[in-house]
Amino acid sequence: MEHQVGRENKISAKRLTELANIYYERQKAAISHTWVKGEPMHAQSFPGSWYAGNKVTMLGDLDTEEMINIGKYPFQKEAKWNPVYMIDQFRYNLGVKTILGGLGFANDHVKQETLLDLPNKSEQYLEHIKKYPFLHLGEIKAGVALGAAGGVNLLTSPGGFSQVYKGISQRDQAKLHGINYVVKYTEANAMKTYYQVFDSGSQEEILLDYEQMKKFVYYCANAIKDKEANLNALKQYLHSEINEVFEAKKKKLKMKISREEASPQSFMEKADKDEATLAWFGQKRVAEKVTFDKTFDSLDDSVFTPVEEIISSIQEEVTYYQKFLEAFFQNFEKMMEADESVASDIKSMKEVVGGI
Repeated sequence: MEHQVGRENKISAKRLTELANIYYERQKAAISHTWVKGEPMHAQSFPGSWYAGNKVTMLGDLDTEEMINIGKYPFQKEAKWNPVYMIDQFRYNLGVKTILGGLGFANDHVKQETLLDLPNKSEQYLEHIKKYPFLHLGEIKAGVALGAAGGVNLLTSPGGFSQVYKGISQRDQAKLHGINYVVKYTEANAMKTYYQVFDSGSQEEILLDYEQMKKFVYYCANAIKDKEANLNALKQYLHSEINEVFEAKKKKLKMKISREEASPQSFMEKADKDEATLAWFGQKRVAEKVTFDKTFDSLDDSVFTPVEEIISSIQEEVTYYQKFLEAFFQNFEKMMEADESVASDIKSMKEVVGGI
């Protein structure tokens, strides 16, 4: 960090994550995670938290709803424009900070094996605290701190109330955070592999289904091929066919003009069906000659503009897909070099896509 940003006391979480991704670039490719879908811990995004590694194996029922993310205010969109939610977000984040402080206190005062075993023996643990309170003074203090923080958050923050209400409805999912469930679903082969990548749009790490991503890669490659064919056809139409159609119409009209000029009287009679304008003091006039203006205006820009706009729109789509493919192969080739099967698969995919 000192090498990258110098001796700084304050640095943003975003910048810390960027530096961590750079520093652990090689190690990330070899690190993988395994967790049960819907368990509470991996849904959290507390300030300063970060997962190294790119490969994630998700176990269990993949339709299970994700647990609430305590580290994220639930009404962030509203807080961007509504001052009431802005204030509530500040109150909520302060409550989360207090709870984190309480958890840190608990971590310092409760034995590690006790914390790890809580999901399975919480009732026995509470009974032991009631029976021997002085042995658990540190835990009691932590519990009071957490309870106070949670109570204040619940009573004063709509965001906190929303999180608590949803958390209560999801309370049964807390048990999924246990090694017994990891073993159970692994033995049943109830799992799916995802890859964690940084999304430049949301500025967050997201999980991607590799098989779905492969399909999208081929979709992009074929879309580029189809859209480039459409572009060529539209450009041909714009620069050649429109003028050809215009010239054909002019030629047809000139031929009609020549026929009418060759028979002026016939043209006059057709021009006035009741012949009222051909009569003058009872005497019928005879047209000896009819002359037309044979000049034509050039095509107006309004003829070309819609086609040019369509071409521009399709070109933007082609550029988007091209950039996506470039970024995909540039990032994933490096990211997956430690996973030989995936690396080989990506290499083959690049060869196929390059040939499309």
